[in-house]
Amino acid sequence: MKKHIFTFLVLILAAPWLFAGTVTPAADIPAYYTSLNNKSAANLWTAVSSVAAKNRGNLGYDGLYNAYIKTDSYPADSVGKAGMVWDMYSECGYEHNRRKCGSYSSECDCYNREHSIPKSWFGGSTSGIGCDIFHVVPTDGKVNGMRSAYVYGEVKGNPEYTSYSGHKKGTGAAIINARKTICAEAGSTTPCSAGTVFEPVDQYKGDFARGYMGVMASWNKDMTKAEGSKFFQSSYSASTNYGLTAYGVALLMKWHREDPVSQKEIDRNNGIQETQGNRNPFIDYPYLAEYIWGEHAGETVDMSRLMSSSDPAFIPGVSDGTRTDTIPPVPPTPEAIENTQISTNYEKILRDGRLLIRINGEIYSITGQKVE
Repeated sequence: MKKHIFTFLVLILAAPWLFAGTVTPAADIPAYYTSLNNKSAANLWTAVSSVAAKNRGNLGYDGLYNAYIKTDSYPADSVGKAGMVWDMYSECGYEHNRRKCGSYSSECDCYNREHSIPKSWFGGSTSGIGCDIFHVVPTDGKVNGMRSAYVYGEVKGNPEYTSYSGHKKGTGAAIINARKTICAEAGSTTPCSAGTVFEPVDQYKGDFARGYMGVMASWNKDMTKAEGSKFFQSSYSASTNYGLTAYGVALLMKWHREDPVSQKEIDRNNGIQETQGNRNPFIDYPYLAEYIWGEHAGETVDMSRLMSSSDPAFIPGVSDGTRTDTIPPVPPTPEAIENTQISTNYEKILRDGRLLIRINGEIYSITGQKVE
């Protein structure tokens, strides 16, 4: 393979690492998770639940708005939005603690607090689970209202509603996911769907999936009140996916794999530890989810084989958290950038769970090998 193509691949894949601001985790991550090592099945789930709830405090529902300043602000290098509310349902650019809803009639009127796990699923409370900042996020009021309490999913055909920034509501498509998470109802081979669904834009699907996972682990059996929500069930065991339905497993794992942990999530996780006190294990160790709901479910986890998102070799938005997906995050020299003489017509694609790059119609692995 030509050297300048490989250089360009490294530049593409390292870009999030090169230009994103970094936040040092508030704890030594490997030490924080030593209790998970050599655990499997129910013992692993118990250990994950314990560490997910470690030091968890209660911000109170009113306290979320001030916490968002630390957890949900655009970084300083964001053109025109530095320090503003990072709203995953719109691109409206709200200032913190100003234009809070109230009432709204259109997008960008105001922002409020969205329960990405709707509070009606667990009794309507805004305390306890109902004010856990890992899933209660700042969002545009109009889009939040459009989402209502509809289950997350992928819209099939023409949506009933599409927001300015691309979020959709409509009839749910069947979720078919590879790697041991094909969604079918018990006793059936027909892929399952969820009626009317709300579909976030692609860049935040993994964020919401890992938010669900972290809250489930942290609150564990307290989530049983959400039974019947299409996502959750009342029994927590290996045979019942530790509280997830077949649909829940298939969708969350699909989104988790397709949208890897970003710098935004890493920074938010650190900010939540500073405010609420606890961390999300599935942001810190993304591949851990495979040992609970994925292709390694039931197997013993060797934490040394997993890469944390605080590892210097972890590339936000690219790495899936295994030790085999690393690209040395070495900044390209100015000469390498200047000598890059290929078209910038490239895109990242996912094939059979592998991240690949298409350049000028040809497919390459992230290590630079051409893929037939």
